[in-house]
Amino acid sequence: MAFRWSQSNNNSTTPLPYLACLFPGTSKETQQNLRFVTNTVLLPLNMALNFMSLTANFLLLVAVARIKVRQHPSLILLCSLSSSDLIWTVLSFYINTNAIVHIHNCPSSGAEEIYLSIWYIFATLSNLTFISKDRFRAVRKPRWYYNHMTKSRALKEAISSWLISLTTVITIYVIIVYLPEKFAFIKNVIALTFCSVSVFIIISSYTGIYFAMRTHRRKNFPQVGSRRSVVLLNREKRLAVTVGLILMMLILSILPALISPVALILMGFKSIAPFRVFITIFITLNGMLNPLINFRRNEAIRQSIRRIFACTRRSYEGRR
Repeated sequence: MAFRWSQSNNNSTTPLPYLACLFPGTSKETQQNLRFVTNTVLLPLNMALNFMSLTANFLLLVAVARIKVRQHPSLILLCSLSSSDLIWTVLSFYINTNAIVHIHNCPSSGAEEIYLSIWYIFATLSNLTFISKDRFRAVRKPRWYYNHMTKSRALKEAISSWLISLTTVITIYVIIVYLPEKFAFIKNVIALTFCSVSVFIIISSYTGIYFAMRTHRRKNFPQVGSRRSVVLLNREKRLAVTVGLILMMLILSILPALISPVALILMGFKSIAPFRVFITIFITLNGMLNPLINFRRNEAIRQSIRRIFACTRRSYEGRR
């Protein structure tokens, strides 16, 4: 026996409130087995990743707050990226909690959840774009970067990143309100343009970083520059590699989440609601991996974390 699928099925109109979370076109036994796996394996796994991502990103923000940002202004941009991961973590935690407490483990998605999810994707891309440009400037002219890149300038770039992504989401909302008949086409154009421009700038920045590093090696930069210049260049190159690893993790984790809905629609599924928990696991995993990469690659952040736990231990021993 197979359930009939209708796009009008939702939590309020169907006699089976969980029908929107069933996999269409399969037998009743298969449906129940898939729901059991989703609710007992995938949903708890997603919640665990939410908790780890929340802890890691919050710890990263606290650690950076204890660092002298004047010496590491680029960390403000990394904190901006971590903030976008925190937004997604809180949103995902809210959605998963609703699913757990819902009587049928199948709550309907609100418009605010959809727009916040879109904002997260745009904010992540925008932050990575600004970070890539920042790394290009730092590697190309490390001494200039050290003398001109201030805390206020880095903060302005981080705020600009958020404003660009927020403006894009507001534009999509205005279009759906005033031009609903053209919404699908215009939304796709805006999303494609935003993603294309971001990817182009990121690729161009890392291409420039590659050629800048080749130029430094060819001109024997470490020998003709001062010791401070050598230290600055090595630090900026290391941070550029860190951002490159973050971009690689983005491709490996977010890309499946972006491709899956398209693939499911091409396979004939009229709704991706049954696969929502599976898809969001990849996004949450990316939010958890980003701070871990920063912990592993940045000595200043590791030292700050050690001081946090050292202070906590001394405080605990003092109370004893």
